[in-house]
Amino acid sequence: MTLTSHISSVTKSASYHIRNLGKIRKFLTEQVTEQLVHAFITSRLDIGNLLLHGLPKEQIHRLQLIQNTAARLVTRTKPSSHITPILSDLHWLPVHLRLLPLTYCAV
Repeated sequence: MTLTSHISSVTKSASYHIRNLGKIRKFLTEQVTEQLVHAFITSRLDIGNLLLHGLPKEQIHRLQLIQNTAARLVTRTKPSSHITPILSDLHWLPVHLRLLPLTYCAV
């Protein structure tokens, strides 16, 4: 499986879960919705972050669109609303920052 096909698989799966969560969103609180989004969507976005580092911006943008849609689902905001304050309120990093390799320096 190439990384492009991996991203396609992740976006397809995440879109499916977002659609299904959107159907039951009116019955859920914001906390429960956020937990479900973390379970089904952001966990998929985080798989293999180190491998996805350095991909073309078009591929990373596809993952960012999924995260933006999930954030709008949790907060019930309109698609025309600016996404940066929404991600900040949820304490979610943009995808391109999540892909940075984490390093630990022991002194």
